[in-house]
Amino acid sequence: ETVAALRDVGMGLQTSLTNSAITINPGQIRVADSVKYALVAKGFSFSADYAEATTGPDNPYSVALAYTGGPFWAGIAYENPTGSEDNLLNVGARYTFGTVTLSGGYTTGDTQPFTATLAPGVSFAIPTQKLKAWLVGANIAVGVGDIKVGYADNKVGSRKISERFGIGYHYNLSKRTKLYIDYAHDSKGFNGAFFDPRLVNAAAFNDLRNEKDGYDIGIQHNF
Repeated sequence: ETVAALRDVGMGLQTSLTNSAITINPGQIRVADSVKYALVAKGFSFSADYAEATTGPDNPYSVALAYTGGPFWAGIAYENPTGSEDNLLNVGARYTFGTVTLSGGYTTGDTQPFTATLAPGVSFAIPTQKLKAWLVGANIAVGVGDIKVGYADNKVGSRKISERFGIGYHYNLSKRTKLYIDYAHDSKGFNGAFFDPRLVNAAAFNDLRNEKDGYDIGIQHNF
């Protein structure tokens, strides 16, 4: 939830981390069959989630603390997924002054080691990698609409796996309904997801693009 509160025009850290072609375990956002405790008091909110392990040795859990006061919001969250080595720490803040809201976030953690199989009989071990990511964004209210911009940068080990820029415009038809159009560009593209040089240079991945673009357009109604 800490990172979700900063997400805009497809620039969320969690989205970037979990969309890699080879899964990096931290950042799953939701855990199946979990129990949650939540407390809200005097601008502070605290939550803790816990679940039984289903795909790894560890029982997944997460804790988060956030503060909201007037135009200011700040949060910190820690997640321990099911792997024995993976973990994720998120911190972020948001501030509104006038018609402009600025936000920023930082993530650090460790990935779960795994064995990559490129073909029958061709495999190698990928050790734990240090994960670092950050994002900045802005929302500018213009009349009944909002201009949204964001930039996010993700690195696993020494390799940058994603570098994204996004911009969008959301037009509010009412308090619950809006039209939107967004555009995002990732300068690392699909090749950036393979954070180990042996994966990048593998023949099976040679035709993957180094950059990619995406857009969405539609209408959203909140019930």
